[in-house]
Amino acid sequence: MTVPRITGGRLAGRPHQPLLVVGPSLGTSSTALWATAAGLLGDTFHVVGWDLPGHGAAPVHGPFTIGELAAGVLAYVEEVAAARGDGATQFAYAGVSLGPG
Repeated sequence: MTVPRITGGRLAGRPHQPLLVVGPSLGTSSTALWATAAGLLGDTFHVVGWDLPGHGAAPVHGPFTIGELAAGVLAYVEEVAAARGDGATQFAYAGVSLGPG
């Protein structure tokens, strides 16, 4: 199993607010895609985004499956929860398609 190391960052809000994780589309970064919406949601949610490997500031990673990508995203969310200091096990998620189906 080759789980990619997912990177990302805070887009809006503060760690005491409910966690909202936003994902990118293929060919863009979460910041480019979600910055405006995150700004509007920041009064209610702690919005963090992640980038696909090789997109935004994320390092390139070898081949991986969608399942392995999902495991990487969950590992990233666990890191965010630990940094928040609340061990959040619940979060909301918003994302868009990774490509044509």
